[in-house]
Amino acid sequence: MEHGKGVHNVFYAADLLQRVNGTANRVMTLLGKSPITLPRENLIRGGYCATLCHSQAGVVFKPEVKFEKRVSVPHQKHFNQYGAVCTDCHSPDLHKAVTITAQGCQACHHSATNDKCTTCHAAQAGLYAATLETALPVKKDPNIMAGKVDCVGCHDLTKKHSVASQAEQCTQCHDKGYRDMVAMWQDQVGGAQKSAKAALEKGEAALASAKKARRQVTAAADLLAGARKDYESMVKAKGLHNPDLAEAILTESKKAAERAVALLQK
Repeated sequence: MEHGKGVHNVFYAADLLQRVNGTANRVMTLLGKSPITLPRENLIRGGYCATLCHSQAGVVFKPEVKFEKRVSVPHQKHFNQYGAVCTDCHSPDLHKAVTITAQGCQACHHSATNDKCTTCHAAQAGLYAATLETALPVKKDPNIMAGKVDCVGCHDLTKKHSVASQAEQCTQCHDKGYRDMVAMWQDQVGGAQKSAKAALEKGEAALASAKKARRQVTAAADLLAGARKDYESMVKAKGLHNPDLAEAILTESKKAAERAVALLQK
């Protein structure tokens, strides 16, 4: 590489240098020394696309891109904040070709070393800590464990995600009875969510009929919009992160929908 000048075939040169770096690190380990940690912007980590070409050509990353035509991915943040480099997700040989798979994304995002859960799961974190904003007024108290137990304290990232696995995780610190408590919390939130959904559907049907009749619907529409926003927020946040607060928000959503129906029936 020193004599061949890697710029003549940057992809091949980077691959060779990555192999050299890996071999050198294995040697360091055998000698009882720590492997050399490359700086984030080091070219052989796969960032050469942006460093050698994109930045020179004035290419600007899109803030978000679609993965598999359905998932919005914060493209800029992956490189600028999360420490990813181009070849983590793209082919080093075919321009713009995406090589990362859904399983590859999960392996990175849901690894035991990932401590940035709230970057993607902001809704869940907001419910847990009671910092989320709601359209309807409600008293907000954080989960009693907020500030004491972090995400991986309840979520075992080495196992398939399920309520059962989370309930089992509780027994690492609490007695076996906590399995039943998780089921109770799930029923609590599920019941409130079902009731709120039914009230919203009834309210939105009444609103549609009132609009057809050209009646005044502004106040009812505002109530239903706030109720629907908070309901969808709870569906996304997963009520088990703070069952009492989730139930309170869903109950307010139900009440707002019922008030809207009452207005529309006058």
